[in-house]
Amino acid sequence: MQSFIPSDSAPRLRVLPTAFNAVPPAVARAAIEQHTQPGDVILDPFASGLGVIQAALELDRKVIAASFNPINALALRATLWPTDARSAFTHLEDALKTAHRLNENVLKLYTAHCPTCGKAVIAQHFIWDRERDQPIEKHVICPVCGENAGPLEDDDFKELKKLDARGLPFWLLHGRVIDRNHEDADRVSDVLDAYTPRAQAALSDILLKFAALSEEDQSALRPALLATLDAGTALHTPDEARSPSGLKPPARFIERNVWLELERQVSLLPSISLSPCHELNGSRNATTFFPSASR
Repeated sequence: MQSFIPSDSAPRLRVLPTAFNAVPPAVARAAIEQHTQPGDVILDPFASGLGVIQAALELDRKVIAASFNPINALALRATLWPTDARSAFTHLEDALKTAHRLNENVLKLYTAHCPTCGKAVIAQHFIWDRERDQPIEKHVICPVCGENAGPLEDDDFKELKKLDARGLPFWLLHGRVIDRNHEDADRVSDVLDAYTPRAQAALSDILLKFAALSEEDQSALRPALLATLDAGTALHTPDEARSPSGLKPPARFIERNVWLELERQVSLLPSISLSPCHELNGSRNATTFFPSASR
């Protein structure tokens, strides 16, 4: 290829849209046009995004995409074959813990008081100051006062004070990933430290009940749960001015309500439009996707 090819952007993945770099579709189109004919099969052996897939479909080729990264494969699958997870989410929501529905137990962790009227409400999110190691601002939707924000009061720390930085939820989550005596156990600890104790408690409860769901429900919920795991870390600035990098939280970060975030992810429309003539989804005969991690 002897000419300069202006870059363009591929459609974003439905899950973790900024986590994986995609080959620009324009670059893929140029290579595909030069070396293949319409109807040929294009192999993308290390797919990390939708660039090659989009270009192949637009040029009337078939495509086989593979990934050794199971998270990347899940993100691609969720985009190519979107699944309605609302029914599975209802089953998770209705799971019982100590005679209460799971959503009630998790939402209780985010109990706060309306900054305007003082009514007990569920916080949408908190803003944390890393140096002080505590939340400094709460954002709520009060049934009386509507959406508003304000500083925390002593009562707002009630649920948080019950949780230790490396308490039982931390070690329950840790044990799901690796043995505590494994040589890489500290790496898992570093990752879990990127979640607040409250987020760890919420995720521990959710994952416990998630494991008891049917395989069909688990499959439907995995993309939304993966997106929630990403959004629930303490690596996001309040205004999302930068993408998370590394495992060191910024000076101020947003602590999202994990349950409400999971609910939001489930409700997102699972589709992507490519162009007036091409739609990227797994139901098209021209799109075949075999993630090697599942073999």
